[in-house]
Amino acid sequence: MFNLTSGSMIDYYKGSEVTITVESKEYKLPKLLVCHNSTVFNAAFNGTFKESEEQKITLNTSTGVFELAIKWMYTGQLGPQVKTMKNSDYLTQLLEFLTLSDFLGLLGPLDPITQQIRSILSNRANLRSEHIDRAMKQLPGTQAREIILKACVGPYLETFSVFRFKEELKNLDGFAIELFQLFDETVRKKEEWKYGQSKVQDPATGQFLYCK
Repeated sequence: MFNLTSGSMIDYYKGSEVTITVESKEYKLPKLLVCHNSTVFNAAFNGTFKESEEQKITLNTSTGVFELAIKWMYTGQLGPQVKTMKNSDYLTQLLEFLTLSDFLGLLGPLDPITQQIRSILSNRANLRSEHIDRAMKQLPGTQAREIILKACVGPYLETFSVFRFKEELKNLDGFAIELFQLFDETVRKKEEWKYGQSKVQDPATGQFLYCK
C-alpha cells in the first residue's frame, strides 16, 4: 500500500477524473488514483474498452461498500467501525468489501481487514446464515469464502450434532463438501492434551479447540 505522506502520492490526485456509478450515484475520482489502486479500473480506463473512451464505468455494489473502497484507495484503511452498527452487520459490510476488492483487484495487502473479520468472528454469535450464503456465492478461493468456511469449522467441531447451520449444509452448493474437507484437514492436526481430550487449532481464530 502506498504512503500518503510521500510527495509522489500528490501526483495521484492530479489530472483528469473518471466517473464511477454505483446505485445511480456518480462518483468523480482522480483517474491516476483509481488506476493505481485497481487492476480492473486500470484495464477499463486505459484499455480498448468502451469505458476507456467514455471514462465512465458502472459497478454492481452498494454505495456504502464502494465508499469503503474509496477510503481504502485514499488512505489504505477503512476507518473505525460506526459505533451504532452491530458487529454482525459490520461483518456483512466487511465481507462485501472483500468481495468488491477481489473483483476490482484492489491494491493490498488487506491483512487489517481480515484481522478485523477474525476479531468479530471470535464471538461465534456474530456469524449468521446470511454471511455463509453471501460467501458461498463467491468463487472458490476468494477471501470472503475462505474466511467464512474457516469460521464454521469450530462450531461444527464442538456442536456437530446440533450444528446451527444444518440447513445451509443441505441447501448451499459446495458448502458441505468444502466444510467437511476443511474439517478433515483441521482434525488431522489434532494433538493429545489431557483428561482424555485432544486439542486442535481453530483455523478461523488460531485459538485451540478441545474435543474427545
